[in-house]
Amino acid sequence: MKPKKNLIFFDKETITIAELTLCDMRLPEFKGQCYYFNRLITKMPKCGGATNILKQVIEYVDSVKIPIISYVNAYGKMKHEDLVKFYKKFGFVESKEFKDKVLFYFPKK
Repeated sequence: MKPKKNLIFFDKETITIAELTLCDMRLPEFKGQCYYFNRLITKMPKCGGATNILKQVIEYVDSVKIPIISYVNAYGKMKHEDLVKFYKKFGFVESKEFKDKVLFYFPKK
């Protein structure tokens, strides 16, 4: 499957949305093609929408074998630490260089 440049994942039931953008990244610990994952927004927190959407995102990047990079920015009701913990449950790891400000997800083989 050829990777798509821009993807939007949407859960109508919980009004939850996420977007991935294919880009070339040049960071001290990662260089190459990846998906930039900016945010996951939900209008109905704690209703499962964010979990469902993130599962879809992970399933997609696992299928195309392209990593995700995410700059963690807790601008909603969730605290930064809680947001990082949420992403880590799905296999995201902290950047060695930027700690919990930048998270990576590397596709399963």
